[in-house]
Amino acid sequence: MSLPPLDPSVLLPVANFQASSIMMPLPEVCSQIRTIQQIYYVLRRERRRGDLPRISRKIAMWKHYDEVLYCYGHHLEKSINSYFDIPPIGDDFMTHLPPWFGNPEIHASHRAFLLKRNPEHYGQFGWSKKRMPLKFPVPTVLRETGCATCTASGSLVNLEE
Repeated sequence: MSLPPLDPSVLLPVANFQASSIMMPLPEVCSQIRTIQQIYYVLRRERRRGDLPRISRKIAMWKHYDEVLYCYGHHLEKSINSYFDIPPIGDDFMTHLPPWFGNPEIHASHRAFLLKRNPEHYGQFGWSKKRMPLKFPVPTVLRETGCATCTASGSLVNLEE
């Protein structure tokens, strides 16, 4: 299976999966679901093979948290398919959130990006109109394992779109 080139942005305007998914209009939700599916595929493939090619830090931020990413996708799907009986998933993952989850700079930059992209829709939430670059955690490589991970206190990278 061949996937198109991947330059994803999983956007979390707030540190809550359900609230983030409800805030997004249908086209954004569909785009986010597709992006999550692609990232999840890349991470699962890496887990099976045991290697990770050079990837965007937008993907690396989810390394070791693919089940959490899956959960966010589940919330997004539930927000557009509320009339279907989508079985709930366990909340065990909540104790295993990425360390950058809840970082105010990341969530604020995602809100600013979404507001810039669709001011008519996102303006209703009263978010700050301050312009700021899209930010994601910078992966750090652990010397002993060579494994990339992202830390809560680690530096952030600005990604001009």
